[in-house]
Amino acid sequence: MPNTRPLTLTQVDLDDKLQRAANKCLVNYGFFIGATAANSLDLGTAHPTCGIKIFMGSSDGALLVSREEKLEPIFATRKRLIAVHAEGQARIIERRKQFVG
Repeated sequence: MPNTRPLTLTQVDLDDKLQRAANKCLVNYGFFIGATAANSLDLGTAHPTCGIKIFMGSSDGALLVSREEKLEPIFATRKRLIAVHAEGQARIIERRKQFVG
């Protein structure tokens, strides 16, 4: 997932993650690149990647893409798998108060 530390938002980030995995993993693996409001060029060219991950609800800063004008180009121009977290922000805040206080 792209929301690990460091975030996976560019080809450089993806290459770094792939290199670290190659040095440690004994099984097959693949990674998503995270969508942000500012990295649309990377989303179309990142390789190899399982697809694009969009966080439309509460997320870590840069990974939150909730405005329609930022989402539309991602969905309209990409020809790869797009995985989405689409929780309602109001619901997340409500539930967080219930469990965290």
